Amino acid sequence: GTFTLASRLGGHRLATQGDADRHAETVRVPCRAPDGWVSSLGIAPAAVAFIKCDIQGWEPHVLRGAAAMLAKRHIVWEVEVSPKHLIEAGSSVAELCSLIEPHFNRFIDVRGRSFESHPTSQLPTSLQDLGATRRYTNLLLYNVA
Repeated sequence: GTFTLASRLGGHRLATQGDADRHAETVRVPCRAPDGWVSSLGIAPAAVAFIKCDIQGWEPHVLRGAAAMLAKRHIVWEVEVSPKHLIEAGSSVAELCSLIEPHFNRFIDVRGRSFESHPTSQLPTSLQDLGATRRYTNLLLYNVA
């Protein structure tokens, strides 16, 4: 893929069509889906306990390429949700929620101080004000029996 370089920390990301129009500085980087990457390293998905996914709106693409990792219900994921970045990467908060719900039954939105656990069926409602009140949040996604 093409990686767009930014002048500030945390601004680097995979390039979108808009980046080409802005003549941003870019470099070519290898890209792999999580399942292929873990497999190529010889890591058993059962040995993974935590995955952090903060990739400037490309989170839905990662989830689509992580079927084997998502099938391991013991893995806790931390996923950033930024409506602006999701849109720039060709997705949306609604699409991200639809990819999360089949694989996790609980979430914690860490933007508040309560750290309350909620069922993922409440995720779209919980995130509906995101963008108006705060630019992004991080979710802890997990499963309970």
